[in-house]
Amino acid sequence: MKLKVAQLSRLPIVAGMVLLGAGIVASCAKDDFDEDESWVANARNITMVTPDSASITIVPTSDKSRFVVSWPLQPGAGGYEVKIADITKEDSPKSLVDTVVDGVSFNFSRNDDVVYQMSLHTLGNKKLGNRDAENTTVVTFNTLIPRAIIPSGTDLYDYFYPEDESGNRSFRVSDELMADTVLSYNLEEGGEFTMSKIVDFRGFDVTLAGDHVDPDNFT
Repeated sequence: MKLKVAQLSRLPIVAGMVLLGAGIVASCAKDDFDEDESWVANARNITMVTPDSASITIVPTSDKSRFVVSWPLQPGAGGYEVKIADITKEDSPKSLVDTVVDGVSFNFSRNDDVVYQMSLHTLGNKKLGNRDAENTTVVTFNTLIPRAIIPSGTDLYDYFYPEDESGNRSFRVSDELMADTVLSYNLEEGGEFTMSKIVDFRGFDVTLAGDHVDPDNFT
């Protein structure tokens, strides 16, 4: 049994999908940089366009260890500049990926409880006289774990072992959280919490997440 207290930003869940860590793998099996005569004639001396957010796909692998990102082919492009940052803590974002992808997809490792921001920018192709896109598309997504919220002033022993009408106490976990291997709870930011008795979590791993700017206090 492990009890972990994490400190996370209060950020909105933006996209319902999500993402990565470090180490990316680009897919170049068929990209837009081979001079295929079927489109080169119409893809010269133009300003490129970056795909919009609705056309960018982010899906996890079957084992959820990585994410695959892909976007539509932009004929005449010279590559795609991709930047990904961990913005879980808004005041101290971490750059994770800053690269040029020679293709229309790549994959990278996935971590739980992270808010990610990805920017995509289509680059021009000097050989074709094409210029960089004037627009950059930014997509925010996350892997935040759904959590129950424990209000300030709560005695954690009373919360996890509530007393019934007969005065008996038993360990309480919601049906929604029971389906997970880790029980995750948000503590009200800046709150005050007590633990009048030792709490036996009955073999569950438990995460209590507070706020990194306005931390909680325990007595």
